[in-house]
Amino acid sequence: MLIVEVSLQRERKADLEHFKARMRDAPEVMQCYYVTGDADFILLVSARDMADFENFTSEYFFEEENILRFRTSAVMNRVKTGFSMPVETRP
Repeated sequence: MLIVEVSLQRERKADLEHFKARMRDAPEVMQCYYVTGDADFILLVSARDMADFENFTSEYFFEEENILRFRTSAVMNRVKTGFSMPVETRP
C-alpha cells in the first residue's frame, strides 16, 4: 500500500470536483481524503508493484495539467488499522 499526498495547482470548485471524480473512478485508490495542510489530498493506493504504481501515476498525475506535485510513502508495516471508536457508556 502507498500513501500519496497530492497538491493541485488550482483549487476552484470545478477543479476539485474533477479530481475527486477521477479518484472515485480509479480502482487503485482505496481511500481519498480532501485535507488541510501542505497537500490538498491524501490517497491510499494499492499497487501490485512499482511498475503498476508508475502506470497509475502516468495516467492520473502526469497526464493531469492541474497536478502541482505528489509525494509518495510506501507502507512498510501496518502497526494499527481500523476505524472503530471507543464508545463510553453513560451513567
